[in-house]
Amino acid sequence: MNKIPELFKQLNLGEVIQEPLRVTGGLLHHMYKVSVKDKEYAVKVLNPIIMKRKPAMGHYIFSEAFARHAYKSGIKSVHALKFNDKVVQQCCNQHYLVFPWIEGKTLHKEHIDQSICKKIGTLLAKLHNLNFEEVNENGTSIDSIDWDQYIPLASKTIWFDEFNSSLEKIKMIEKKAINALRNNRSNVIGHRDLDPKNIMWQGDMEPVVIDWESAGPVNAGLELLNVALDWSGGGQSKLEFQSVLQAYSETKEIDLYEVIDVIYAINDGKLKWLDYNIKRSLGIESSNEEEQLLGTKEVISTLKDIMTYVEQIPYIEVYIEELL
Repeated sequence: MNKIPELFKQLNLGEVIQEPLRVTGGLLHHMYKVSVKDKEYAVKVLNPIIMKRKPAMGHYIFSEAFARHAYKSGIKSVHALKFNDKVVQQCCNQHYLVFPWIEGKTLHKEHIDQSICKKIGTLLAKLHNLNFEEVNENGTSIDSIDWDQYIPLASKTIWFDEFNSSLEKIKMIEKKAINALRNNRSNVIGHRDLDPKNIMWQGDMEPVVIDWESAGPVNAGLELLNVALDWSGGGQSKLEFQSVLQAYSETKEIDLYEVIDVIYAINDGKLKWLDYNIKRSLGIESSNEEEQLLGTKEVISTLKDIMTYVEQIPYIEVYIEELL
């Protein structure tokens, strides 16, 4: 049963006038459009499995503080509303984030061109220039994952054969990613998920940043590379990839050799996402069947994504070297 109307009563936001509308997107949580008289909100229903983790509450408080700082610094963005000086709301044993509803659209890959990529490169540079707070590495994990533990648990899954046959390659990829991270530690606070689904475009075609929950310490070159890949179809378009890097370097100084150094580190995030979704698919970290099925889907797509990126690495390196 949906408890959002009870939440709105608790927060004195008014009576919900129609059933909250589930909106697309969100691989971890559920998002709803909620209407009250003369106003609309976006409500994120936070995954209860995630919220059981000890660092979760502190991380949401931090990431939303960064989002507010970015907004106050002139970056178009959406941050969660505070009630009683709290950014994470609790009602009926469930946690929520409440946002103002904004009109806009996300762009599909066929609508992304060099001019769009230049705007994204400039936006990322401005975020990295914010100097929100001193980077603290204590919470950054670069430990290897125990992939072998899943072999006896996953034998009946539809992704087992592909995972099992790729296991040694996954371990090799992980080793290279860890080595790259150890040599290139975090040096800025970043959004860490600045891909097309998290940018809304309004009438003036200026980017509005949403969904800050991944924000935290990151290596600047690593996030720049990640963003360039996300906005160029995984590096399929050389000109769009290079446009992100060029626009970034016009706003913030960057040594492109540092970007080359973290090419293998991109797979760290992909491997962590694979690990999490294996747990979801196996029912270890999922609260219902829908989430378990989503985990299974993400395991299959992430395995493919990792292997595709490894094949792209030589081409990506050439794209960057052409700009040196």
